[in-house]
Amino acid sequence: MRRALVLALVAVASPAHAEMMCEQGPLRQQGFFNQTKVAGSGGVIVAGNTLPDWRFRDLNRVVRPRVTTVAPGLAIYHPPPLADADVTLEDTNHGARVRKQRVLKADPPLGAPAVKSIAFTENVKARQSSAMVYFTDAIPKGALIAVISRIDGAKRIPLAWSQVQVGATSVKIWHTPFACEQSVSSMVPPKPGEAIEVLWVDDLGRVSGPSKALTVARAKTPK
Repeated sequence: MRRALVLALVAVASPAHAEMMCEQGPLRQQGFFNQTKVAGSGGVIVAGNTLPDWRFRDLNRVVRPRVTTVAPGLAIYHPPPLADADVTLEDTNHGARVRKQRVLKADPPLGAPAVKSIAFTENVKARQSSAMVYFTDAIPKGALIAVISRIDGAKRIPLAWSQVQVGATSVKIWHTPFACEQSVSSMVPPKPGEAIEVLWVDDLGRVSGPSKALTVARAKTPK
């Protein structure tokens, strides 16, 4: 009888627990978890729907970083010369939010991506759309994030970004947010006919040069 009651309570509690585990809304401020090291010319990759005012710890003082915004909700926090061998980012309450290992020697930064095509798909009935970037070669070792920017004359306007998988030949660079997903509200999908460039952010917090600009094509709409 007692065992049956326990099983019944688990069965009732499971859906509620699953609902609590569903993370949605604005992307919380965070250091990019797949980055473990920082090169001298790179920095700490920070993501969030809004970018935080975090500082680097240098023994008994805090130092403001030089921040390079790469895309909506994505930035590189460049550390100044620090006495510590590693780098630590603190929040305004001096809580350590990100710790990374500093490396003195690193491979050269990645070259510009070789992009084969960019396709936008829209499913009006399902109210879902997405954009795919297809590469000529496999995504290289060290690549962590792909960023797309729209070219408007002499301006380069960052639109969206996504984590990539080394060895893959494509990445879904943007999609309509799912029900259980944190997202960056200021990301913008690429539109058919727009000229788009792609660049890499590597695992040492360095940014590559941009790819050759390609026009976004409209993919076949799923039935």
